[in-house]
Amino acid sequence: MKIINIKSSSLPDLGIPTKEMINLGIWFLYSINDNYFLLVTDEKNYILNNFGLIISERIDKDTSDLDIENIIHFSDILIGGFKFN
Repeated sequence: MKIINIKSSSLPDLGIPTKEMINLGIWFLYSINDNYFLLVTDEKNYILNNFGLIISERIDKDTSDLDIENIIHFSDILIGGFKFN
């Protein structure tokens, strides 16, 4: 698994505050199963489509059934003057 940097416009339906939480390392975004994403928050996990729209909520935090490919960060979201690129 490696870290992949993408532009925030690649997931237009995912809000900027969520993208900031991901870049801060508070929440995590993973690419899974060809063009889907897994958003891991402190309370729940969500499956997102390739636009960043939630298509499924996972109450169970177990992700062993998913093919997690990469960790995603946003290259154009500035956090405290630091840019991921």
